[in-house]
Amino acid sequence: MMTQNLEEQLRQAIREKKHARRTEEAYLDWYRRFVAFHGQRHPSRLSAAEVNHFLIHLKLQRKAADATLLQAQHALGFFFREILHRDLPELRVTQRVRREKRFPTVLSQEEAQRLLETVTGEAALPSRLIYGTGMRVNEALRLRSQDVDFEEGTLAVRGEDEQVQREVLLPKVLEGALREQLAFNRRLFEADRRECFLPLPMPDHMDGSVALLGQTWEWFWVFPSKHLAHEGGSTKAIRNHLHANSVNRCLREAAKLANIATRPSAAILRHSYALHLLMSGVHLDDLQKALGHRDRRTTEVYRQLMKELRKKLESPLDLFAA
Repeated sequence: MMTQNLEEQLRQAIREKKHARRTEEAYLDWYRRFVAFHGQRHPSRLSAAEVNHFLIHLKLQRKAADATLLQAQHALGFFFREILHRDLPELRVTQRVRREKRFPTVLSQEEAQRLLETVTGEAALPSRLIYGTGMRVNEALRLRSQDVDFEEGTLAVRGEDEQVQREVLLPKVLEGALREQLAFNRRLFEADRRECFLPLPMPDHMDGSVALLGQTWEWFWVFPSKHLAHEGGSTKAIRNHLHANSVNRCLREAAKLANIATRPSAAILRHSYALHLLMSGVHLDDLQKALGHRDRRTTEVYRQLMKELRKKLESPLDLFAA
């Protein structure tokens, strides 16, 4: 077997396990780096000792962080287990040092309001939608026209495989702006069709018949990019969705204008949504469902953050005695 064939086998195995696209890219990258580090030797001739040597190189020479080392070990462990059918032993080099617990950065409700009143342009509606629903930035930007249900007042949230994972409530205050956005999108969609641009990008696991849905209005992005792109070396253009970097850049510019010290991002808007809902009395189980957390412990962080913030509050009566 050639290493190129092994790489394709690895790609297929990752997709069969239905891992996220970013996981696929990371695992393939670590596989290539591992093979290159050992002089393109065939991976079947390598063992745990070579994996350990590679990780030690990352730690000592590359000064890789613990999370990076752990990701590399997971990627190579997956390759050895699924492709070479060999298990790697636990490698001590990636054992992480216990660090002080860090809480997510959040905005106060007053700061969130000032920020969202200041941000303008193509990032304005996605930013409001993220704070209003708690969606992850890529979940918001991957919304398709068919995911908006005005009658039920909901949005269907999809994963990277385009499968609907959950529904979130559409803030009523954003309904008018979202209707205007879709009306603009419809004109853009018709213009794209007249220019015979390629269908919208669809997940790789979908077969050819389903992939043709990318040509339909129902699958058009809610937040399409203004600019066309050429993917995979194609000479024909496609229209992808707005990029997260564009949203975060607009939020940073708005924060300066609004005199907000925190360096904001779409992720901070999501964290702020979670904390503000919890402070308003929403049950932790309901918050977990809204955020799409699989593990309750992930949601529990916001309750711990709320307790930490309350410790810093002082009674106004105590202030009189100061």
